[in-house]
Amino acid sequence: MTTFPDARLAALTVLRDLAPTEATYGTKDYDDIPEAERPELPYVAVRVDLTTVRYPITAQAALRILVWDVSEYAAEQRAWRLHAVLLDYRGGPDMGKPSPELGPQADTDDETGRPFAVFTVSARLRPQST
Repeated sequence: MTTFPDARLAALTVLRDLAPTEATYGTKDYDDIPEAERPELPYVAVRVDLTTVRYPITAQAALRILVWDVSEYAAEQRAWRLHAVLLDYRGGPDMGKPSPELGPQADTDDETGRPFAVFTVSARLRPQST
Protein backbone atom coordinates (compact mmCIF):
# COMPACT_ATOMS: atom_id res chain seq x y z
CA MET A 1 0.00 0.00 0.00
CA THR A 2 1.25 3.50 -0.83
CA THR A 3 0.87 6.29 1.72
CA PHE A 4 2.24 9.81 2.00
CA PRO A 5 3.93 11.58 4.92
CA ASP A 6 2.28 14.32 6.97
CA ALA A 7 3.04 17.52 5.03
CA ARG A 8 3.00 19.70 8.17
CA LEU A 9 5.45 17.44 9.97
CA ALA A 10 7.73 17.30 6.91
CA ALA A 11 7.82 21.10 6.61
CA LEU A 12 8.25 21.57 10.38
CA THR A 13 11.18 19.15 10.33
CA VAL A 14 12.88 21.12 7.55
CA LEU A 15 12.34 24.47 9.29
CA ARG A 16 13.44 23.19 12.70
CA ASP A 17 16.53 21.53 11.24
CA LEU A 18 17.63 24.36 8.92
CA ALA A 19 16.45 27.43 10.87
CA PRO A 20 16.33 26.34 14.54
CA THR A 21 16.96 29.79 16.02
CA GLU A 22 14.48 31.72 13.85
CA ALA A 23 11.38 30.98 15.95
CA THR A 24 9.31 28.53 17.95
CA TYR A 25 7.45 26.29 15.49
CA GLY A 26 4.07 24.60 15.68
CA THR A 27 0.82 23.86 13.87
CA LYS A 28 -1.63 26.04 15.83
CA ASP A 29 -2.36 29.69 15.20
CA TYR A 30 -0.60 31.79 17.84
CA ASP A 31 -3.81 33.02 19.44
CA ASP A 32 -5.27 29.49 19.57
CA ILE A 33 -2.55 28.48 22.05
CA PRO A 34 -3.70 28.96 25.67
CA GLU A 35 -2.13 32.14 27.01
CA ALA A 36 -0.30 30.31 29.82
CA GLU A 37 1.35 28.00 27.23
CA ARG A 38 1.92 30.59 24.48
CA PRO A 39 5.60 30.92 23.52
CA GLU A 40 7.29 34.28 23.18
CA LEU A 41 7.45 35.77 19.71
CA PRO A 42 8.55 35.00 17.09
CA TYR A 43 6.28 32.04 16.45
CA VAL A 44 5.71 30.14 13.17
CA ALA A 45 2.75 27.92 12.33
CA VAL A 46 2.68 25.48 9.44
CA ARG A 47 -0.71 24.71 7.89
CA VAL A 48 -1.84 22.63 4.93
CA ASP A 49 -4.38 24.39 2.74
CA LEU A 50 -4.87 21.59 0.22
CA THR A 51 -3.39 18.24 -0.72
CA THR A 52 -3.86 16.63 -4.11
CA VAL A 53 -2.93 13.06 -4.94
CA ARG A 54 -2.17 11.40 -8.23
CA TYR A 55 -2.29 7.90 -6.87
CA PRO A 56 -0.02 6.00 -6.49
CA ILE A 57 2.78 8.23 -7.67
CA THR A 58 2.71 11.64 -5.97
CA ALA A 59 0.94 13.93 -3.58
CA GLN A 60 1.25 17.72 -3.67
CA ALA A 61 0.57 19.89 -0.60
CA ALA A 62 -0.06 23.63 -0.50
CA LEU A 63 1.66 24.75 2.72
CA ARG A 64 0.73 28.02 4.42
CA ILE A 65 3.41 29.40 6.71
CA LEU A 66 2.26 32.03 9.24
CA VAL A 67 4.88 34.10 11.07
CA TRP A 68 3.98 36.17 14.14
CA ASP A 69 6.50 38.71 15.39
CA VAL A 70 6.74 42.03 17.27
CA SER A 71 6.03 44.15 14.16
CA GLU A 72 4.82 43.70 10.59
CA TYR A 73 8.34 44.50 9.39
CA ALA A 74 9.95 41.90 11.66
CA ALA A 75 7.36 39.29 10.68
CA GLU A 76 7.84 39.94 6.97
CA GLN A 77 11.64 39.85 7.18
CA ARG A 78 11.54 36.58 9.12
CA ALA A 79 9.00 35.19 6.63
CA TRP A 80 11.35 36.03 3.74
CA ARG A 81 14.20 34.17 5.49
CA LEU A 82 12.04 31.10 6.12
CA HIS A 83 10.71 31.27 2.56
CA ALA A 84 14.33 31.13 1.36
CA VAL A 85 15.08 28.20 3.69
CA LEU A 86 12.23 26.17 2.20
CA LEU A 87 13.05 27.11 -1.39
CA ASP A 88 16.74 26.23 -0.87
CA TYR A 89 15.82 22.81 0.53
CA ARG A 90 16.79 20.18 -2.05
CA GLY A 91 14.42 17.50 -0.85
CA GLY A 92 14.59 14.58 1.52
CA PRO A 93 12.87 11.32 2.38
CA ASP A 94 9.42 12.86 3.01
CA MET A 95 9.28 16.01 0.93
CA GLY A 96 10.75 17.10 -2.38
CA LYS A 97 12.01 20.60 -3.17
CA PRO A 98 9.21 23.13 -2.47
CA SER A 99 8.23 25.69 -5.08
CA PRO A 100 7.01 29.25 -4.42
CA GLU A 101 3.33 30.14 -4.50
CA LEU A 102 2.33 33.40 -2.74
CA GLY A 103 4.00 35.98 -0.52
CA PRO A 104 5.49 36.69 1.91
CA GLN A 105 2.99 39.40 2.80
CA ALA A 106 2.76 41.24 6.14
CA ASP A 107 -0.48 42.25 7.84
CA THR A 108 -2.03 42.86 11.25
CA ASP A 109 -4.77 40.64 12.67
CA ASP A 110 -7.97 42.72 12.84
CA GLU A 111 -9.22 40.97 15.98
CA THR A 112 -6.04 40.87 18.08
CA GLY A 113 -3.93 43.66 16.58
CA ARG A 114 -1.05 41.18 16.41
CA PRO A 115 1.37 41.61 13.45
CA PHE A 116 2.09 38.61 11.23
CA ALA A 117 3.26 37.61 7.77
CA VAL A 118 2.14 34.75 5.58
CA PHE A 119 3.44 32.88 2.56
CA THR A 120 2.62 29.68 0.73
CA VAL A 121 4.74 27.08 -0.99
CA SER A 122 3.85 23.93 -2.84
CA ALA A 123 5.61 20.75 -1.73
CA ARG A 124 5.71 17.35 -3.38
CA LEU A 125 5.35 14.55 -0.84
CA ARG A 126 7.29 11.38 -1.44
CA PRO A 127 5.32 8.13 -1.53
CA GLN A 128 6.00 5.60 1.20
CA SER A 129 5.37 1.89 0.92
CA THR A 130 3.84 0.20 3.94
